Amino acid sequence: MTVQHNELSKLRLERAKQCLESAELLLNVNDHGGSVNRSYYAIFHGMRTMLAIEGKDFAKHSGVISYFRKNYIKQGIFPVEVSDIIGEAFDIRNVGDYSDLVFVSKEEAKEQIENARAFLKYVDAYFE
Repeated sequence: MTVQHNELSKLRLERAKQCLESAELLLNVNDHGGSVNRSYYAIFHGMRTMLAIEGKDFAKHSGVISYFRKNYIKQGIFPVEVSDIIGEAFDIRNVGDYSDLVFVSKEEAKEQIENARAFLKYVDAYFE
């Protein structure tokens, strides 16, 4: 890992943690859709943290997710259940952001915060 990639990883991890903090704040003001959005982005930036190590990035979320699953989950670096966390976060974020008739519950928002927190613990552990 080059110094440049290392610095980019640190910046992305900090962004991921800021997103998690935002998710918690939004939950506390009953903005459940906004909360799951920020939880998803905590996970997304966590994935991009890992990709920065290799100097990889993708224009689309699907590219980031696909690469992460192939190179970090299938290779055994992260446990298989992380794939479910990513998929669920992506799906519920879409509901929160784009659905006019379906609403995210407080319980769902809390679950996504816990999932994002667990995901970022895996990322932190990788760097330790």
